[in-house]
Amino acid sequence: MTILPMTLADKIKQTFPTEVQFPAELKIFCDWVDENGYDNIVTDFELHGFSNSMTHYFDNGQKLEKYIAAFGHSGDGGIFAIWQNGNDQKIVHLGSEGNDWFIVANNFVDFLNILAIGYANLANDDLQKPPTETKTDYKFKNWVETTFYLKVPNSAKKLTNRIDKTFTKWLFNSLQPGETFERFDQDNEHNKQFNSIEYRLVVIQVPDNKSKFIGELRKVSTLSISELLKQLNYLPLVVYESSTYFKGQLSLTNFPTLDKDNLIYLTSNYKSEIILEYRNNVRQSKKTDYRQLK
Repeated sequence: MTILPMTLADKIKQTFPTEVQFPAELKIFCDWVDENGYDNIVTDFELHGFSNSMTHYFDNGQKLEKYIAAFGHSGDGGIFAIWQNGNDQKIVHLGSEGNDWFIVANNFVDFLNILAIGYANLANDDLQKPPTETKTDYKFKNWVETTFYLKVPNSAKKLTNRIDKTFTKWLFNSLQPGETFERFDQDNEHNKQFNSIEYRLVVIQVPDNKSKFIGELRKVSTLSISELLKQLNYLPLVVYESSTYFKGQLSLTNFPTLDKDNLIYLTSNYKSEIILEYRNNVRQSKKTDYRQLK
C-alpha cells in the first residue's frame, strides 16, 4: 500500500490540541502554500505547527495548551495562533520577546485578508494605515479575493483592533490568578491620572529560596548576579529604577521587554519581600515621596 506524504495541513493539524478546532480555511491556505510557496506573500509569515507551544512560551503555560494552537510564525519568531475562547475563535499574536500579545483578526478569513494587504510585519506595522512600502503580491491577493468572495482593502483598519485587550486580559488572568489586570492596564482611569512616573523595586527581605529568587530578580535588574549577591547584604536595596511616561505599565522603550511581566510576577510571588513603589511628576521636578503600588 502506498503511503502518501503528509501535507502541510496534516503536519500542523497534528499539533493542535483536541479542544481547538482546525479551521477549514487554514487547510485551504495550507494547500495553496504547498502548491505556490511564499513568493507571492509579502508579509514575513510562514505556516508552521508547534507542539506544546504555550508550555515553551510561558512559565506554567501548560494550562493554556488546550485553548491556544499555533499555526505560524513571523520572521522575528513571533507566534501566530488560534485562540479557542468557548465556541469562538480568534487569530492572535504572541511576540518573540514575551510581549505584543494581541488579537490579529476575528476569524481566519479576516487573517488571510490582512495577510494579502501586503504589510511587511503584522506585529510592528501600523495596521490602521496602508503599508508604507507597497509590493506586488497580486497572485496571493487575487487568490484570497476569488476564493473567499471578498475585496482586499488598502489597510486592516476595519479588520483588526490592537486596543482590544480581551486576549491579553485572559492571558494575564490565566497566568496570574488573583492579580488585578487593571493595575497594569495602560487605559485604566486610575492610571491615567499620572503624567509621568518613576518606579523602583525595593527588596526588603531575602526569601528563603535565595538562589531561585536571585535568578528571577536578575531578569529585571541591570546588576550582575555577583553584584546582586553582594548588594543583598545591604538591605533595603533599590534594584530597578526608571523615569518613564506612565500609562499604567512600564515603558518598553528603554528596558528589556520582559521587565513588565517579570515585575508583575515578582510582586505577586514575593509580596512580603518586595515592594514596587512609584512617584509621579518627576519630569516636572516635583518629586513626591514614593508610594507603594497597590
